[in-house]
Amino acid sequence: MLMFILFVLFQVQAGVFGQTVSLSAPISFAIGADFSMRCELSDTTGISDINSFMIYRDADAALGTDESKIVSVDYNRSISGSVVQWQNSMLELRGAASGNVDAVDSAFIELNLTQSVCNDSATYRCTAFVTTGGVTIISDDQSIGAIASPGEMNAITATAIEGTIDQNGVVTNETMLNISCSGSVGNPAGNIRWCWKLEGATYQEVTSGITESVAVAAGNCQLERTSTLEYNVTDADTMTMFLCEVNGTYACGSAPYKSEFSITTVQTTTDNGGANGSSKLNFCGSAILLAVLSIAWLF
Repeated sequence: MLMFILFVLFQVQAGVFGQTVSLSAPISFAIGADFSMRCELSDTTGISDINSFMIYRDADAALGTDESKIVSVDYNRSISGSVVQWQNSMLELRGAASGNVDAVDSAFIELNLTQSVCNDSATYRCTAFVTTGGVTIISDDQSIGAIASPGEMNAITATAIEGTIDQNGVVTNETMLNISCSGSVGNPAGNIRWCWKLEGATYQEVTSGITESVAVAAGNCQLERTSTLEYNVTDADTMTMFLCEVNGTYACGSAPYKSEFSITTVQTTTDNGGANGSSKLNFCGSAILLAVLSIAWLF
C-alpha cells in the first residue's frame, strides 16, 4: 500500500512539474514594436481547479517577488467569474491583458505590450495557482531579448604611425595611418565595413588590414564597437576618400549609417629645388666665362 501511495504521488507531481503550464512568447522584439505572450495549461491531468494566473518579469526585481508582478487573472467567487487585475501600473499604461480561469480546460492569460522599450527585454514567468494533490503552484519561464537598429557613426579619426598627418587630413608620402571608426552597431551587434576610393574612382570594399573590437553595451540595448584600418599612403593619394558603415551588404555607401574621411598628400620639392639651384649656378658660371673670353679676344 505504501508503495502504491508513493507511486500515485510521484505521478501527480511528475504531471504537475512537467510541461503543465506553458508560456508562449517571442524570442525577441524590435524596440518600438508591439509584442504579446500567452499562458495556458498544456496538461490538465490531475488538476481539479485553477484559482489564478500571474505574469511576472525580472526587469526591475527578482522573479516571483511582489515587485516583479505585472498582471493576473483571478477567479472571483462573489461574481462567479474571472477578473483581470494589474499589479504594474506603468505597464498598464501601454498594455492590455485578458484571460479567464472559469474552467481548467479553457483557462488562459494573455498580455500585450505596445511601444516596447529596452527594459521590456527580460525573463517573464507565468505562474498558475491550481488545486491538485497538494501541489498548488506551477510555473514556466521565457526570456525575451530586444533587437535595436544601428545608430549614427562617429566621425572618422586618423593617427600617423609613421610620418605626419594634420587636422585637415594632409599627409606626407609614405605615411602609415591608423584610421578609426566607431559608433552604435545595434543589437545583435553588426559589423563595420570599410570602403575607399582614389580621386575620380568609385568606392571599393577594403578586405585586409582591418581590426575590429568586441561590441560593448552602450545603453538602451545598443552595442558599440570600433574598427581600425591600417593604410600606407603613396603618391597616388592626391585625394583619397575612406568610408565606414554598419552592416554594409551591397554597394559601398548604401548603408544608412556611415561616416566619411579624406586625405591628401604633400609632395616634397627639395630635390627639384636643388636641381633648379644647380642650373642657375651653372648658367651664371657660363656667363662669366664667356665675358672673360670676350675681353681677352679684344685685347
